[in-house]
Amino acid sequence: MTEKTASTVESEGVQLSPFMFALVLAPLTIGLPAWGIVWIAALAEVSGGLGLLVFIAIPAVATVLGAPTYLFLGGPAFWFALQRGLSVPLTALSTNFASLPLVAAFFAVQSSQFQIGTMLWLYAILGSVFAPLWGVIFVSLYNRFRKA
Repeated sequence: MTEKTASTVESEGVQLSPFMFALVLAPLTIGLPAWGIVWIAALAEVSGGLGLLVFIAIPAVATVLGAPTYLFLGGPAFWFALQRGLSVPLTALSTNFASLPLVAAFFAVQSSQFQIGTMLWLYAILGSVFAPLWGVIFVSLYNRFRKA
């Protein structure tokens, strides 16, 4: 018998509604508050703590940059991981690195606007932090929604 941890779910069959709600809400639990703080600071014209403001903006930017690959590649990967009782945060991290060629192709098409190497490093570093974090939040939300 396998032990149930915070990063895995017993495979009794994946339930679609809790899965979709958790998938969409996981990155928003970090991204929306960050966007709110940045927006309020911009309205208040905060100038003194610009370094802190940039630090707070990182989750907001990560949500925007990572949302397409998180939803379209992470969603099926999470479904697969849940069905087999695998660790969702590790699946999220590996999916992030597996998506780098697709991201490189996107930035190559947009090459007049982006420096491909810099954007790939930014994407890889932010993804290494936020993909597993969103995976943990996803599992927590999914378990909560399943029990509700």
